[in-house]
Amino acid sequence: SAVGVAWSTAHALLAASAGATPRARASALHPRVVSHRRSTPLAAVEPAASPSLGGGTGGLGHRHRRSGSSPLASSRDMGKKARLRCASCGTEYKPRTDKSRFCSVRCAAVTGPSTGVEVAKPFKDMVPGAGGESKYGDVPPAFAGASVVAAASGHAGSGYGSDVSASSSSDFQWDGFGTGKGSKGAKGNRKRKKRAKKRAGRESLRPVEEDPRCAAVLQLLDRQCVVISGPGPAMDEAVARCAAADVLAVDCEGVNMSRVGAVTLLQVAAGDSAYLFDVQAMGRACFEMVSDASVTNGRNLKSVLEDPRVLKLMFDCRVDSDALFHQHGVSLTNVFDVQLADVAARRRNHHAVSLLSGMPKCAVRWLPKGPDQAEAALAAQDTIPSSSADLNPNAPPDAASVARVTEHLKRKVKEQYAPDLGGDGELWAKRPLAEDVRRYAALDAWLLKEIYAAMTHANVLDADWRARVVKESERRVGEYRDLEEPIMQFRCRERAQAPDL
Repeated sequence: SAVGVAWSTAHALLAASAGATPRARASALHPRVVSHRRSTPLAAVEPAASPSLGGGTGGLGHRHRRSGSSPLASSRDMGKKARLRCASCGTEYKPRTDKSRFCSVRCAAVTGPSTGVEVAKPFKDMVPGAGGESKYGDVPPAFAGASVVAAASGHAGSGYGSDVSASSSSDFQWDGFGTGKGSKGAKGNRKRKKRAKKRAGRESLRPVEEDPRCAAVLQLLDRQCVVISGPGPAMDEAVARCAAADVLAVDCEGVNMSRVGAVTLLQVAAGDSAYLFDVQAMGRACFEMVSDASVTNGRNLKSVLEDPRVLKLMFDCRVDSDALFHQHGVSLTNVFDVQLADVAARRRNHHAVSLLSGMPKCAVRWLPKGPDQAEAALAAQDTIPSSSADLNPNAPPDAASVARVTEHLKRKVKEQYAPDLGGDGELWAKRPLAEDVRRYAALDAWLLKEIYAAMTHANVLDADWRARVVKESERRVGEYRDLEEPIMQFRCRERAQAPDL
């Protein structure tokens, strides 16, 4: 009956507190009672064995506790949670989620064979006295259980915590220890769940071509993109608009981009247009010739790129500067490297930046802070258009859509030209340009201008940091150009290191 269960519980609590001080017995009967006096020595708190407890791990209380231990025996009451006592050395420790009855891995390894606790078979060769001598001598084996041997044989320091858990009252499970998978709720599991949730969210999104907001970004690129394949009125108008602009976004594409690899396309964004100059079709005439000098006021594309009054936005200008100088005699001046500006802006906010970021990450990081970007993103969440016709054509694209389009185009184009993915390395030499390739080229120049506008609007760089970026950009312009040997364009960890600025 309920009365019988209540009397049995009271009797067990009284028996567990036998031999302790009156205050300790009061704490056992009423766990909320907190003692502010100095605790009784360890020997005085240790209760006597009671037949009613069963004398082993099968008695009342914590199922992993050795006979004679008490979950409420603590040297200092921790509020509602009392400290536990290690079954091996008697040291008190805070309760953990793994429900281990040992304070450390060393105690667990040493106590296993001496207390009759069965150690899992794969570890019998590693724990001294657990059914066999170590086959490895004093050197721990190089696999998952190495930390156990290190702890048991003295190689381990005092920094080990207890990652082991007892799955039952009769055996001590070592399986999975040290494999890096973590216990339930551990950091590794949380990260995996977070990545899986993020991946599931991406998979639930509509394809880029079917998403109205992403389709609006693609349509914007189509409207602003102008392909120029030869001298003529279109070329003269493009050069005149570039010469009149205060800020240009410049990028190059080619086959094996370097001083020995051909530059096939030059992208220049000026105002609301992104011009794609077909360098492969025009050669040096692309930089030196115009049809009507009166339209361009005697300027050509080379003079515009070398004009110190025009700011040129570039993203990692080292390879492009090397190729333009050695193939077409163009010496870039007044270059502002947006990749370095991203590093400077984050370090100004006291962030530790060791590696450079690519353009997609920079776009995600800075676009929401551009002119009217935050307001447009909030307004976009209020209404979900069913088609691109419901969107406001004058509203700036939101950062999330731009990031999706950027990743989408870069992935598709990379699959077409990367040899390791089965692509064609001569992709940028093929004419006419495919739709995705043309959008990709226009996106690079357009995105540079948008990121710079966003960073300027947010005022992420003061005068000192901006001067540092300009100085490092000038050094980057000549870093590859002034070398005797050509530097090919490829990715490696050394090139991804962020400079000191």
